[in-house]
Amino acid sequence: MKKSIGFKISLFLFFLFAFLFLSLSYLNFENQKKELLNSFVDRANATSYSLQACIAGKEDFKDKRRFLNSIYKSMWLDGDINEISLSLFENGKLNTVVSSNQERVGKGDLANLDVFTNKQSLSKTIQTNNGEILSVISPLFISGQLEGTVEINFSLEKIERNIMMSAIRSSAYYGILLVFFLILNYVFLRWQIIKPILNLKSAVIEIRRGNYSFRVKNKIKKDEIGELSKSFNAMGEQLSEYTRNMEEKIAERTQNLEISKKKLEDKIDEFDKLTQLLVGRELKMIELKNEIMELEKKIKDLSDNNT
Repeated sequence: MKKSIGFKISLFLFFLFAFLFLSLSYLNFENQKKELLNSFVDRANATSYSLQACIAGKEDFKDKRRFLNSIYKSMWLDGDINEISLSLFENGKLNTVVSSNQERVGKGDLANLDVFTNKQSLSKTIQTNNGEILSVISPLFISGQLEGTVEINFSLEKIERNIMMSAIRSSAYYGILLVFFLILNYVFLRWQIIKPILNLKSAVIEIRRGNYSFRVKNKIKKDEIGELSKSFNAMGEQLSEYTRNMEEKIAERTQNLEISKKKLEDKIDEFDKLTQLLVGRELKMIELKNEIMELEKKIKDLSDNNT
């Protein structure tokens, strides 16, 4: 099936815009996820600072119920937090002393030992049976001394759901823009490229039929199609001029041939008349010759009779 140049250009633009649409959607999704993760890290650090501000000394950890109330209050204030754990460095190892997850209390916390050693906060995503979580671990300072770590975990399931909803809204927005730009580009291509090319095609057909006076009626613009239309019209002018010159030369030669033909016909007529005249004289001469021969014969016969 023959496909027009307009269809090919529109198809190319469709795939180009579709690629841009998918790229923008992906980048938007990743940027939103990165921004949300960064905001969670900031919120985790703020929560960690607020918890540390409530600790006057290591003796405060003896009243674990009061400390758990502070943890649950922080989790209630920030609904995205699903676990808070505090670990202290004692007897050469890091142990969890207070946690919203009671299964971790009293166990070693080797995973956060690097934070304690380097005295720098760390954020990482962890895949668990309950889904992916964001874990933010910060050094725990008590009275200015490094004593342990604070681990705050966020569930990424809700985050990804929110990001997905936002991505869907953004995709719908970009989809509308895609359709709008496709329509706009089709109209632009139709009037600025496809229509002038179709006019050129019609002009070629007319020239092929011998209508050398046909001209492209595109509005001459300073672009490639405008230059092509201008060149085509110039070619049409040259063909028209060449045709007129050829017709004039053919007419002139035809006229000369008619004159030559007339002269030749006149000469043929003269020749025919001369031929007829010569033939008539020849016949007369033959008749005279025959009469002379008859006269000579008669004279001879008379002479023979007299003798």
